[in-house]
Amino acid sequence: MPAHAVVDQRVAAQQREQQHALEHAGEGLGQAQARLRELAADVFRAEVGLHLDDGELERAATPARRLADLEPLDGCAQRLAIEVSLRRGRRTEAVRRFNSYRGRLQRSFAIEPDFKLADLERAAAIAADVPQP
Repeated sequence: MPAHAVVDQRVAAQQREQQHALEHAGEGLGQAQARLRELAADVFRAEVGLHLDDGELERAATPARRLADLEPLDGCAQRLAIEVSLRRGRRTEAVRRFNSYRGRLQRSFAIEPDFKLADLERAAAIAADVPQP
């Protein structure tokens, strides 16, 4: 076999190995990114819960928004952000987020949210009447 053919074969083999390594590195990176998103979501949920337990509605707002932005199709995340907005008296913010979430669900899956804004408004009104510790 001529020398240039051997070199061509080795180059081709090396390129295949590099491509294979890149493909697997991408899979690992995607898994790592997904895991980091899960961890961030868990931290935001916990932070919101702690602030709500302490009656700190304003401090709960930022992590609630971050969670909802991180998980745009997650009903629980969206519901939590909307509830916090309503409890803070930010109805317009809550309606805007609900309508945006509803539109994403309709465009992506042709479905409606599994909760109604009116139900969250009633729950927020009840929570507002409950004395804070």
